[in-house]
Amino acid sequence: EEEKADIDRLSKNANTFYKAVSLTNRLNAAPNDYGTGEMSSMAEAHMMIDICGNPGITVGELAEMTQRTPSAISQVVSKLECKGCVYKERGEENYRLYHIYPTEKGRRLAVAHEKYDIEQMTASQKMMLTRFTQEEIDLFYRILDFYNGMIGLELQELRTKNSGKNRCEKDN
Repeated sequence: EEEKADIDRLSKNANTFYKAVSLTNRLNAAPNDYGTGEMSSMAEAHMMIDICGNPGITVGELAEMTQRTPSAISQVVSKLECKGCVYKERGEENYRLYHIYPTEKGRRLAVAHEKYDIEQMTASQKMMLTRFTQEEIDLFYRILDFYNGMIGLELQELRTKNSGKNRCEKDN
């Protein structure tokens, strides 16, 4: 009976967590005007913040810093380049590497999104304080930070374990 209750609790928690991740992913991809008059996804805006903080960064460095694949980073950088938010320059020592730099338009997006983030976090904090103490909220963020580290390690292990495997290969 106690084991069934534990399984039910874990199942409910897993569903709650999955829903939070799913909603966050949808929010991350949804176009929004962060105060520049143009539509950008949260992924693009946060990438701009990273690029502005590290002018000349490469796709590989961004991938490592954000724990995303180089392919995913390249897609976002291409969108930002099309929007005129970044430009690329070939590396002097390695012509295959491109260094990514923000344009003035990209800097405006980064600043606007940072302001948006602060406004949204302030509103979220106020809403959470109607139901939780500051100590509980701080604990939530400490747990989330720890969990992010766990997920990062799991992703690294999966990449290492699955590198070189052909996902399209048929079983014989």
